[in-house]
Amino acid sequence: MSQKKTILLVDYENIHHIDLSIVQNQEVDIKIFVGQAQSKIPMELVQTAQKLGERVEWIKVDGSGNNALDFYIAFYLGKLTHGDHLSFVILSKDKGFDPLIKHINKIQIKCKRIEELSQLIKSQSSKSESSKSQTGKSESGKSQVGKSEPSKSQAGKSESGKSQAGKSESSQKQTKPVAENQDLMKKVMQNLSKIEKGKRPKTRKSLHQHVKTLLPPNHKGSHTVDGLINTLFAQNKVSEISSRLNYNF
Repeated sequence: MSQKKTILLVDYENIHHIDLSIVQNQEVDIKIFVGQAQSKIPMELVQTAQKLGERVEWIKVDGSGNNALDFYIAFYLGKLTHGDHLSFVILSKDKGFDPLIKHINKIQIKCKRIEELSQLIKSQSSKSESSKSQTGKSESGKSQVGKSEPSKSQAGKSESGKSQAGKSESSQKQTKPVAENQDLMKKVMQNLSKIEKGKRPKTRKSLHQHVKTLLPPNHKGSHTVDGLINTLFAQNKVSEISSRLNYNF
């Protein structure tokens, strides 16, 4: 049975301090809902979101009013529940979501609310441990065979050394901070500013293709393109409503 992917819906109007790095290795897609009056996003959040690429989507609320952002989350939640093998988590301290979550669970769709991102990791870890427990039962029958293979212990130590070396190499390949891509961002902004709003890319996919054509050959990788697009969203230059892009410049 395949494990359900988790969709995390973040009420950024309600919770401002988010460390996305702790979900970097989790099977989680993230949608961050930003209020109309929220014009500044911390650089640390932008940088960690950039590393997650298309797994992160910024959604700007178009308009103000009581609970406007909550209605956006409820709309997207209803829209996404049509997908198979998905579970949902709302990151918010707003208990007003609880009746909706209770109803969603009644119709056999997994959904819950958390107030700290660490609660999601604990939940994911519990599922992983449960899965390992089941696997362990089948592996226990192989333990007798394992006694005749002591040499594997030494091989394991060697592999452990390689693992540590691999981690070191991985850390050296971290993406350059957003600040180092200022020239590329300036080029993208200048190009889009010259295009009439009605003729600019209308979807995230078409924007990705357009930005890619503007970059030099050594910067055309998806990671760089996604990072620039995420920065546009984080700086409120671009927002997305019902899968259509809005340009705020």
